[in-house]
Amino acid sequence: MTTRTTPQAAAAVAAAASPRHPPANTDLIYHQTIIPTQKITHCVVGTFTLPGATDFVVVRHDTLELWTLHVDRNVAECIHSTRLFANIYQIATVPTVAAAGRSSAGHGGSGSAGILDTPSSDSVAMQRLAVTSETGCLVLLRYDLDEIPVPARLAQDPTSSNPKQDDNEEDEATRMRNTSMITSLRGKFVRVSEVALGRSGARLTVPSARLAVDPLGRAVFVSALMRLKLLVPLRKHEEYYAQRGRRGSGSSLQEGAEEELLMLSPRDAEAGPEGAVMSTKRRPAIRDLMSFGSPVEAHRQTIIFFMCALDGATENATFATLEQEIPEAETLPSSADGSGNAAATSNVGAGQAFLRVNSSTRQTSHGKSGSSSGRSKQLVVYAFLAGLRQVQRTHLVSVPATAHRLIAVPAAPFGPGGVIVCTDAELIWYDLLPQLHAGGILGNSMSSSAPPLQTPLLSSGLSSVSLFKTAVPFPRRNDFREQLYDPMIISHAMTCVRNDFFMLLQDDQGDVFRISLTIMDVQRSYDALRMQQQQRRIGPPTGSVPPVSVPSPLTVTYFDTIPPTTVMVLFRRGFVFAASESSPTHGLYKIVKDGYRSDEEYILSRMRMVDQRHDSRRHEDGYDEETKGIILPTPLNSNPSSNPSAAAVTEEEEEEGTGVPRGGMMPPPSLPKAGGPAVLLPPPSSLPKTPQQQKGRVVPLFIPHPSLRHMVLLETYPSTPAITSFVVTIPQGEQDVETHQERQQQQQQPHVQIDALVGRGSDSVLFHARYGYAARLESSFTLPAVFFHLTPLISATAMQQRWREMQMETKKTTNGGRYRSTAKNSSRLASSELWDDKLLLSTRQGTTVLSLALTGHVEPDTLSGFVTSEHTIAAGTLHYGVGYVQITPSCIVVLPYRTEQQQGAMGTRPMAESATWMHPHGKRILAAAVSGNTIVVSFAQGGGISSFDMGISGTRLQQLEAIPSFPHAPAISLLRDPDVEYKQFSASLHPSLATSSVAMLAAIATASHEVYIVNPKKLREPLETIHCTADDNNGGIPPAIVSVLLTYLGRTGGVRRLFCFIGHIDGTVTRCELDAATYRVMDRAVLTCGSAPCQMIAGDGERACYVLCGEFNWRCDVRDGLPKTVPWRFPSPQVMYASFRRPPTFNASSTGSATTEVEMPTGAREELVLGVAGNTLSLFAAQQSGGTSTAETSLEYSFGHTPLSVAGRRLLQHPTRAEYLIVIGTEHRGYGVAALRRASAAAVAAAAEQQRRIQSNNMSNAADDAKNDTNNNKNSHMNSARGGVGIALDKPQRSLNHPDHYVSTLQLYNKRTDRLDPPLYFQEREAVLSAAVGSFVKDFGKEPVVVAGCAEQYTHGSGCGVGPSWTQGRLRAFRFLVSQPAAAGGGGGTASSTLRLEQLHDTLIAAAETSAEGLAEGTLAASYRAAPLLDYPSALHICPEVGLLFVGLGPENGLQVYAWGQRRFLRKRRLPKVPSRITAIETVFISPPGAASATTATYAPDLFRCGPSNGNIAREKRLLIVCGTLDQSVFIATVQPGSGAGGSMSFLMLVARDAVPRSVTSVVCLDERTIAVADRFGSVAFLRLPQNARLGFAEPLHQMSDAELVEAERYAAHEQVLQEIAVHHTGQLVTALRVHDYDPSGGADPSLALRILFYATSLGTVGAYTPFVREEDAVFAAHLQPLVAAHIRCPLQEGSGHLPYNAAGRMTATAAAAVSPTPVHNVVEGDQAQLLLHASTSLFSTESKTEVEAELARQERVEAAQRKILGLPPRTWPVLAELVAKHRALVTLPP
Repeated sequence: MTTRTTPQAAAAVAAAASPRHPPANTDLIYHQTIIPTQKITHCVVGTFTLPGATDFVVVRHDTLELWTLHVDRNVAECIHSTRLFANIYQIATVPTVAAAGRSSAGHGGSGSAGILDTPSSDSVAMQRLAVTSETGCLVLLRYDLDEIPVPARLAQDPTSSNPKQDDNEEDEATRMRNTSMITSLRGKFVRVSEVALGRSGARLTVPSARLAVDPLGRAVFVSALMRLKLLVPLRKHEEYYAQRGRRGSGSSLQEGAEEELLMLSPRDAEAGPEGAVMSTKRRPAIRDLMSFGSPVEAHRQTIIFFMCALDGATENATFATLEQEIPEAETLPSSADGSGNAAATSNVGAGQAFLRVNSSTRQTSHGKSGSSSGRSKQLVVYAFLAGLRQVQRTHLVSVPATAHRLIAVPAAPFGPGGVIVCTDAELIWYDLLPQLHAGGILGNSMSSSAPPLQTPLLSSGLSSVSLFKTAVPFPRRNDFREQLYDPMIISHAMTCVRNDFFMLLQDDQGDVFRISLTIMDVQRSYDALRMQQQQRRIGPPTGSVPPVSVPSPLTVTYFDTIPPTTVMVLFRRGFVFAASESSPTHGLYKIVKDGYRSDEEYILSRMRMVDQRHDSRRHEDGYDEETKGIILPTPLNSNPSSNPSAAAVTEEEEEEGTGVPRGGMMPPPSLPKAGGPAVLLPPPSSLPKTPQQQKGRVVPLFIPHPSLRHMVLLETYPSTPAITSFVVTIPQGEQDVETHQERQQQQQQPHVQIDALVGRGSDSVLFHARYGYAARLESSFTLPAVFFHLTPLISATAMQQRWREMQMETKKTTNGGRYRSTAKNSSRLASSELWDDKLLLSTRQGTTVLSLALTGHVEPDTLSGFVTSEHTIAAGTLHYGVGYVQITPSCIVVLPYRTEQQQGAMGTRPMAESATWMHPHGKRILAAAVSGNTIVVSFAQGGGISSFDMGISGTRLQQLEAIPSFPHAPAISLLRDPDVEYKQFSASLHPSLATSSVAMLAAIATASHEVYIVNPKKLREPLETIHCTADDNNGGIPPAIVSVLLTYLGRTGGVRRLFCFIGHIDGTVTRCELDAATYRVMDRAVLTCGSAPCQMIAGDGERACYVLCGEFNWRCDVRDGLPKTVPWRFPSPQVMYASFRRPPTFNASSTGSATTEVEMPTGAREELVLGVAGNTLSLFAAQQSGGTSTAETSLEYSFGHTPLSVAGRRLLQHPTRAEYLIVIGTEHRGYGVAALRRASAAAVAAAAEQQRRIQSNNMSNAADDAKNDTNNNKNSHMNSARGGVGIALDKPQRSLNHPDHYVSTLQLYNKRTDRLDPPLYFQEREAVLSAAVGSFVKDFGKEPVVVAGCAEQYTHGSGCGVGPSWTQGRLRAFRFLVSQPAAAGGGGGTASSTLRLEQLHDTLIAAAETSAEGLAEGTLAASYRAAPLLDYPSALHICPEVGLLFVGLGPENGLQVYAWGQRRFLRKRRLPKVPSRITAIETVFISPPGAASATTATYAPDLFRCGPSNGNIAREKRLLIVCGTLDQSVFIATVQPGSGAGGSMSFLMLVARDAVPRSVTSVVCLDERTIAVADRFGSVAFLRLPQNARLGFAEPLHQMSDAELVEAERYAAHEQVLQEIAVHHTGQLVTALRVHDYDPSGGADPSLALRILFYATSLGTVGAYTPFVREEDAVFAAHLQPLVAAHIRCPLQEGSGHLPYNAAGRMTATAAAAVSPTPVHNVVEGDQAQLLLHASTSLFSTESKTEVEAELARQERVEAAQRKILGLPPRTWPVLAELVAKHRALVTLPP
């Protein structure tokens, strides 16, 4: 679809694009994001919109989104989204009242109340959001609604003497909901406080990477990755609202008596050596009821791995961190002793201490403060003393070196408090208040002399504190037997309900575990420990007294398996939002079961592990024994302390307790007889202190669920995992083969299609993105005939039921009682309470009525009384459900509706009177519209219009006005007000709402190409007249009008926007925006939808409407304040469709728990349509972005997925058959084919064993469930389960116990048929690292060949100096075979032919020998290695013009050239000693300067293998080989022809390089001299080869001496540097670049042809760079960009100045500054230009927009005056909307 302006503007555009203008400005580039990232990096739960709302904030890299969870509908909705252009590091919810946080009931005083314990306003209950970002600031954000809630009733009279007793018990949130009606939740985040932490950018020592907020909202703890930690207290301002009311909302308040806040300005600050800045004091303005105080430092020389806030630990704000000490560098040799460690300098030399620790340094650092091993980490607890303004370390405990996450446990009454330390082998819980749990409140006092509970601190400056520690091992999958592995906890979620908490953990394989830690279990453990200590003091137990074992209060049980997540949040109602890490969708789940009640239900076996690590650096766990279903009490891993006695004491206290039941009141069960009694350790004094003492643990083994068992998946939301490779396709109509597709391309403009490889392991998919929305088929129904029109009717039963409920509430109010509506009734709108239950289907001969039951069945309705002998023009349901109205070509029929309850009820509302109206003169009705009780019709013979309504009573049809002489009106539309459906039930209760209703409007289209906007009651007084003009400039006849639609779309500033859509017969739509008050046309645009007549279809009346143009459909809505029309595709073409509201269905199913009830999605706010195609009635659901109907995520693409066998690495497109894609997959932790078969057999055997064990335990109910699950497991192991949610074992997947086990595949995918061929597997442990497709025309023919570069036994390395390794590199060639021969005379395959791949030959990569192969002696000053150096191909490229394969290798072997051979590739040339390993290769032909001569020959006949049609380009132009390297940017090589006279052969020579050392990820050639380079730091640079660059020798080779050759080669390789013409920083790691040619004129105007550069990132973002075709556009953009950079504001920056954006919109203090000698330049940020057009944004204020527009107008006038003086022709700058739409149309082609 395209958008056209007025003919004059179109003529100006065409004139400007004529060839007389200079060529396009390629030095200025326009950037825009096509598909923004949908990957979620952070997510927190809070209350931000309304009191009691369930909201959560989502971060997508640099975009902040606010979502709300609709519990009654089981869906989540995005209500706000804003892009901040700054990478967000961490977010946290800041509670404002005590109820918001999890306050501890066991602690009194000031510690149990929040910062605002007495809320005085409704917004006090709203929580705030703390955000850290690359701006170097910590900001506090508040969400403000754009529309204040409207009062729905008068407040209670304070003089009333008889209020209801129960009304006094209303809380503030309920009172707010009862007295206010929420119209919209849209708003924006406002910065209310900020603290500058350091410099901007990604810096190691600037506090921003770790963030934690006190549960009571008293302080914020923020730290860097290293060293720096700051505690920022929160201050309350109770006088904020009072002073704001007196001074106004816009006034700023000074603080008064409280201390000044330290405001750090980046402009005035001076940087310190560690990245900190000097602070300047000033008095801030009070902008909210809370603000940040002065930061308090808590710096130490440590690495901070994790941070969390503790609940109930002390009366002060308490935080826990996971740290590791950084050894100080020794400046003098004399300070190497133990005492000199404390006095060593704090400077760390060259960063080596961060990567590794010297053993000698670690040994000398063991003093009083370094008793732990150098490999261990420390759990440090910090407490903020508000009175002293100090941060004190209260606990310092050494934890295992594999600890990586801390989880705070809620305090009483929900839990025992403390912190859980997650390691790779077990979970460790530390009780920070053992004196509370062991005595006092929960039990008797413990003996203070009990040595087992005393764990001395490792710091000599702190006193000894008692800690209780318990640990439990992690369950492992059954494949743990094959090879040992230790998973890592990647996310956790927790919520508190009913004096308990529910916690879920997930490891990196996707397995979810539930953690149980109750107060009663902790009490039982302390009681057992006390009894055990008493037994030891008495003596060894006798035979009659059994020994006492201490059960572990911490239990871990397997829960379910979902795709690995980046963050997971849990809500109080049992909803789980899981942000996927590598899966293409995020998920909203609901917990339906509490999990397993005992270990026997899911544990297959147990395996005892013996720790034999000692002081080694790797785990060497030994296999000790294995038991089937036996619980073995085993001592867990002890604290890895250097004190042996302390370690032994820990082992003695913590015995294995995996068999403890969940019930807190149940006593610990007795151990099975097979396991024997627990083995007690001797006292600490008698423990042998030998290094051979083995530490063991028992690891439970289980089989993961093939499908969800304890959760159900409610909704999925699109995600964009990391894109490794992608292909962009803009289909052209003349290139399609099938005639049907050619016809489609002629009617619809082309749009970009993106296919990408995303995901990993079992989540690997081939990702398909198309512009527009896709409708999902829900159900279908076969009709008795073929229909062409359908009309859904609102249920009259639902309307009458709703009216009766409101009457009962009104009666309660009139009886003197105070009206108290429930939150359910006040929060729901009428759209969620009304549904459609009748459907009128029309043909040319008559009408069929169908009844839609609540159960979903469709039945014929023959008793309703509708006219079936004629087709229905329009129909509707009258207000209050009193009846129906039907309009046929001959009459208007009113049908009363009465239920059985109303026949016997007294005092009910009267029903509509049955009536039939016909024209007095027999005129037939041509067009009609019905909306509520209003009817407007037009007549055929002689024209005329009439309007009707149902009178004051709403029951009798009466004519309002008639105009007999009105011209023919082929289309009529009545405005549908969604609020009327709510107000009609509220009028009797709230009279003020009835009087404020908006007047009805009608749009009447005539045959004279005019549309009148009128009031149905005053047809003779048109409010506005819209004249439709011709599209061309020749003064032709305007196209006829076939449809019209008057509707609301979106809101701006709380005011609904009114639009009138006019559909024409030529496939165009005229969109007019009307003023909501005066109804005058404010904006107008012409949209091209196709070539068929455009039929407008009404939507819900507020969010969307539709356009039906032949086979193509479009959806119209308003996004970010801009009207958009986006393609909308159905699975099959629909003749007609209409908006539909599904009846609410509540399916409650028993899930085995008496208290669990599952509510299925009601679909009340779903966007549903009913479509008719032939005799099939189908129900479709719109698949929108973000799973929301408010369209706040600005994602206008529909996604499709094709599952892959392994993770995709390279995606190639067939050169001649564009519908075929070559998918090359490589998984570095994959299963081989043999291992896959063994795993399947073992899984079936394990499932059978588990079934046998369950049946033997006589557990009938559990056995039945397990039997069904086992059958499902067996089927999933044997059959394909790609569509399931669980882990599929039928294909190679990612597994932790297969490190560096590469599995590579090769597959073909047909886009036309959506068919993926079975994979071709490479050899075991062979990694495909590069691939290319092309033709060797002279040697093999035109059929392309796929070449894969492989490395045997490849390992990618672990970093920190450990690089990749391999044994041998290979080149494998595959050819395409046609499965069925093509038809005679056909070339290139037909629709019936399919392709498959077959391997041709295999070539071994070997280093060149010392002989001068392919080079003339003395021509190059390069030395060859004497011994061959094995290497692997890291980059491949086939140049079909010369028939050569270019292979990129390491720096020693460099670049090699191969030719096609019958059995293997033949190496021809090589260029050794390149700057770095080659990662990308591209070729381009460049025209040599001047005329070609004998001395400037470019053709190498001894090397080039040109085909019959490719010889000319190789002879006329020079071949350039562009190579991107690993860390030395790019270099350009060329083929230097040999000298025929001297007999020398051609050779490769380096001719240019880039002076900036970039880490290149992808390289593409834009033209013959311009290349684009993407690096690992998110920058895209545009480089150009200078015009004066020397690409060859000035003289023939045989006439040059060796010294001259060496100097010429040195100059070309080192002195010729590429010019940097533009640089842009995307902020994300760019993984791939692609170039696509596109001509918007279809070849009519060659000057409009351009090349579009697309890029993809590791976060799934897809963007594009487009050049400026018109000179006026480039001039306008050049003046626009600095104005945007000067007026942009960011909520994440300190409020004293502007955000330090550079000329391209990204920050200068980023990694781009480190790899680029100049800042970002010559790139116009189109994303920021689009924000200027939005109605509301957080980055641009209204004043800023006005200033930008005024400055652009002034600069245009200045330029016009200058051009007039210089005598240049005048030129007109485009408007901003035109510039944005033009470049957006190049990549998506929207209207």
